[in-house]
Amino acid sequence: MAKRWVVVPALLLGALLGCSVTRPGTLQRMPGGPVVDVKVTVESEAASVEGVDPQTGERLLGRFHEERAPGSSGAPKVSAVPAGPSPALQSARDTTLKLIGTLDGDQGTRLRCSLEVQRRVLIRGEGWCRPIDSTREATLYRLKF
Repeated sequence: MAKRWVVVPALLLGALLGCSVTRPGTLQRMPGGPVVDVKVTVESEAASVEGVDPQTGERLLGRFHEERAPGSSGAPKVSAVPAGPSPALQSARDTTLKLIGTLDGDQGTRLRCSLEVQRRVLIRGEGWCRPIDSTREATLYRLKF
């Protein structure tokens, strides 16, 4: 019985540090618009979203990555690591991942999204998306998983 308790923390640590986890979710136009079921795959520092709008048949695909610091040359935001734990241990303690990206549809939909992922025993997250074109700026979508 003691071996089981050693394996569980090791599996949880592995999930937090690098394995991908897939969760069901929804994309909904607010307020109270139609709901699109999506599949969200979260990796160590990225995520992908895919789904099909049941009303139009449009297939939506997106890839999300860590937010970049303003004015940076493409490098992820870096925070100062205090003396003490190694950077690997520090990152394992950081349980919130902030991601941005574009969700593209095969019928012309393009949404710019911002997500917050909570990396816990059960990974969950939510975010907001807005159409990229300027004619529908007031439209807002909620992505939840």
